[in-house]
Amino acid sequence: MPHLRTLDSLPTPLLVVRLDRVRSNLARMAELLAPHGGLERWRPHVKTAKVPQVLELLIAAGLRRFKSATVREARVLLEVADTNAVALDLLVAYSHRGANLAAIVELARRFPRHRLSLLSEDPAHARELAAANLGVFIDLDPRMGRSGIAFENRSRCAEVA
Repeated sequence: MPHLRTLDSLPTPLLVVRLDRVRSNLARMAELLAPHGGLERWRPHVKTAKVPQVLELLIAAGLRRFKSATVREARVLLEVADTNAVALDLLVAYSHRGANLAAIVELARRFPRHRLSLLSEDPAHARELAAANLGVFIDLDPRMGRSGIAFENRSRCAEVA
């Protein structure tokens, strides 16, 4: 492919990542978060940075806490982290069950240096996660109607914990 000089000359659809802008945005986030505990308090979602090169920039900037929704996102992130010999804390921000949960358990086995956790709103599911040596975050619905324990029933959180 010849060297392309303008965005108008690119074939579409095409993902274009401006790594200079990613670096600039990371620096700005570090500034904004500095008074609040720094980058170690940030848990960016992998879906916004699915490209391994962008994940490498996040890791190089010092990020160690991430969240993902899918098994694929989790796998890509863990592979990048392993290549860079970095241990991560990954929250899979969904209450996976069945085949997806089995795949996440397999990722935890394959990448033992990392901490993997999932969302749960059900005591039996939380016990299943703990038995698989996965961390558990209680999924509380903040009145958005998506997933989790209804805010009105938040006392159920103690049952899951």
